Amino acid sequence: MYSRMITATLLALLVITGVMLSLVLEGIAAEKVRFADPFKWAPPYVLAREAIEENNYWEKLGLQVEWIGFRGGADMHRALSAGAIDVALSGTTGIIFALAGGAPELMVARWESAPNYSIWVLTNSPLRKPRDIKGRKVGVFRVASTTTAYGLLAIKRVGLTEKDVKFIGVGGQPERVAALKAGAIDGFVQAYSSNANLIAKGEIRPLINIGNYLPKPWIHGAYLAHKDFIGKKPEVVMKTVKGIFQGIDFARANRAWAARTLVAKLRFTPAGAKLAVAEGILYPKLGKKINRKALQNVINFMVEYGIVKRERVPPIDSMLYPSEFTR
Repeated sequence: MYSRMITATLLALLVITGVMLSLVLEGIAAEKVRFADPFKWAPPYVLAREAIEENNYWEKLGLQVEWIGFRGGADMHRALSAGAIDVALSGTTGIIFALAGGAPELMVARWESAPNYSIWVLTNSPLRKPRDIKGRKVGVFRVASTTTAYGLLAIKRVGLTEKDVKFIGVGGQPERVAALKAGAIDGFVQAYSSNANLIAKGEIRPLINIGNYLPKPWIHGAYLAHKDFIGKKPEVVMKTVKGIFQGIDFARANRAWAARTLVAKLRFTPAGAKLAVAEGILYPKLGKKINRKALQNVINFMVEYGIVKRERVPPIDSMLYPSEFTR
C-alpha cells in the first residue's frame, strides 16, 4: 500500500515538474521573426545573411529568424504592409514611396550602404563622355523605379533633359546585361557590387558615376519594421537589427571570407569577388544613425523626379521609431 502511495506521489511530482519545465522553456523560447530584404541575390544581403548564420548571431540573441529575399522592393513592402513580414531592410527611396502610400512601417536605424550606382556601358562602346548618352537607350529595373530616378538625375546633372534619353524597363541585373550585350540598350543603371564580375573581366565600364551627383548628406538604406510588430516587441526588432550589425562587422573584418562566400554562393569569379569586397564598396563605415537632413534630401530628390508627390509624404518624425539610432 505504502509503495503504491509513494509511486503515485512520485508520478504526480514528475507531472508537476514536467508542466513547470515546459512553462519555463516556453517562456525562454526563441522569439520568431520574419525578416526580409528586397533583392534576394544582392551581394551585401547575401554576405550579411551568411555571416549571421555561420556565427549564430541571432540564436545567441534569443531569436529564430526566417530571412526572406524578394525580387523587388515593391513586392517586399506589400508583404510588410500585409503583415507577412515583421522586420526588413530597404533602400530609402522604396521606404518613402511605401510610406507615401500609407504603408504601416517605421524606420529604426541606418543600413550602412553607399549609393554606388552608375550608368554602365560596354567597354568597347563608342560612348566616352557623359553627354554621349544623348539620344541613347538606358535600361532600368522598370520605368517607374528608383533606378530611373537615379538615371534622370545623372543625365540632368551633365546638362541633358529627360527627352534626350529613353529609359527602358528591362528587369533585373541579368536582364539588363543581356539587353546591353544584345544591343537593345546602350547602357544601364546598376550598383557597382552587382557588376563586379563584368568589371573584372573588362566587359563594362562606368560612363556616369551617379553617386557623384546625389545631394549630400544622403542615406541609401534603412532598417524598418511593421508598426504593429514594433509596437508590441520593440526589443525583438532591435535585437534583429543588432544581429545584422554583427554580421556586417564580421564580413567587413573578414574580407577573405567574404570573397570566398561570394564565389561559393553567387558564382563570382575570384577577381570579381575581390573587387566586390574592396574597402568601402559593400560596407562603408557610415554609422548607424539616421540623419534627418539626409532623409530630407532623399525626399526632395523623389519629389523633384516625380516618384512621389510632396503632399503625400508624411513628416519625417512620423517615419521614425524612437530609438538610439533615430534620436
